[in-house]
Amino acid sequence: MPFVGELDASEMTWESPAAFRAVLGFLYRMRAKVSHVNFSFTDVELATMVPEGDKVEQRVECHAMARLLDPACILRLMPHPHGTGSYVLGIGDAFLPEVGGRWKVAYKDGRVLSVKRTDLEVDLAVDQTVACQLLLGRIGFDDALYRPGARVQGNEETLARVFVRRSVHFTLGS
Repeated sequence: MPFVGELDASEMTWESPAAFRAVLGFLYRMRAKVSHVNFSFTDVELATMVPEGDKVEQRVECHAMARLLDPACILRLMPHPHGTGSYVLGIGDAFLPEVGGRWKVAYKDGRVLSVKRTDLEVDLAVDQTVACQLLLGRIGFDDALYRPGARVQGNEETLARVFVRRSVHFTLGS
C-alpha cells in the first residue's frame, strides 16, 4: 500500500534560496501522497518565503532553558507595577541550595526600592523552574498557581500585579 499521510521534516538544510525553493518544489510534487508537511525551523519565517503564505499554519513552541543564579539581581532588574507594594518570594533549589532563599522586595512606581534576604514568611514559594519562568515573564502569577513547584501563602493581589506574562524574545546565538 502506498504511503499517504503527513511528512515530518525535523531536520533540513539548504545552500541557497534557490535550493530551498527546489526542496519546496519536490514536496509540492508529493501533494497527492502527503496531506501535510511539518517543518521544525528555528530561524525561518516560512510564511514569508512561499507564494501562498496565508495558507501556512504556524505553531510556536518554547524550549528555552534558564537557571537562576542571582535572584536578588533579577528581582532588582525585572519590571514592577506602578503604585507601592512589597512581597516576600521564596525560591528553592535542590541542585544549588546556595541560590535558594527568601527575598523581601519593596517597590514604588515601577522601580524596586529594595531587595533583601529575609526570614519572614513567604507570600509565594517556588522552585527553580517556576522562579525562572516567573522572573522572565514566560508565565504569570495565575499560570504559576497550576505548577506543582509553586505554593501561595498570601498577598495574592500584589503578586498578580508583579508577576505578569510578558513578551519574551530569544535570539539564536552561535
